[in-house]
Amino acid sequence: MADEEKSPNAAAETEPPPQEEQDYLFKAQVAGTEFILRYWKYGFYVLGAVLLVALGWGSYQSWSQSRREAQFGSIAAVAYKMPTVNQMALYGLAPKDDPNDTARQATLVEGAKRFQASAESASGSAAVYGYLQAADAYSRAQDAANARAMIERATKLSAPDVAKFAADAQWAALVANEGKVAEAETYLREMAGRYTGFFAQESLLRLASIQADAGKTAEARVTVEELLKRFESPARAQEVAAIAARVGATAPAPSAEAPAAAPSGAGAPG
Repeated sequence: MADEEKSPNAAAETEPPPQEEQDYLFKAQVAGTEFILRYWKYGFYVLGAVLLVALGWGSYQSWSQSRREAQFGSIAAVAYKMPTVNQMALYGLAPKDDPNDTARQATLVEGAKRFQASAESASGSAAVYGYLQAADAYSRAQDAANARAMIERATKLSAPDVAKFAADAQWAALVANEGKVAEAETYLREMAGRYTGFFAQESLLRLASIQADAGKTAEARVTVEELLKRFESPARAQEVAAIAARVGATAPAPSAEAPAAAPSGAGAPG
């Protein structure tokens, strides 16, 4: 009957693939099997190498973290034994330490040397922190030369931006306080180009502040205008506005958003 007749297409679909195609398929299967049997051990070698590298990297990361913790712990141990600062010094009513107290001064010097030793055996942020702590201790012991040397050493180290900026900012403030305004300007200008984001803003803000304090009104105005040109919404808009008002520059427009918080250790303009 007509409905029982099969169409040519249906017959073609049920026909087995040609012998030549079967041969190719068989050869491909054989080749794949031979490849696996021949090279399977190399796959394990590669997998073992990957696992070995992962193990080595994990071990290094663990060792590096433990080393950093030990370095900061060494500095913290020295800080714990340092004499506390006279609370009246917070209000500018007394020095941090009595310069006539020889025992206290000797303790400060010893602490400064221990901070320095910890910094010399450390690296990165811990080394920077150790040198800055040593600088503070030497300063409290009335040893300005060694305090200066410790800050300078900290600026020479390689460290993340937060630690590096803390050292750079202290050095710029120190140089400015020594009356070397031009040198401080050059250093802060270099910082503004080297850092990005908040730290670049802070560098320009400190530069404008030093220039304004030195009576260099025109230069400070240019610096403020540069800051506002590079950063339309500065993180410390109130401080920028105050300096802008001092030097006759255009103050930044008030922002509806809360100003960004300064990264830890950044400090305020000197």
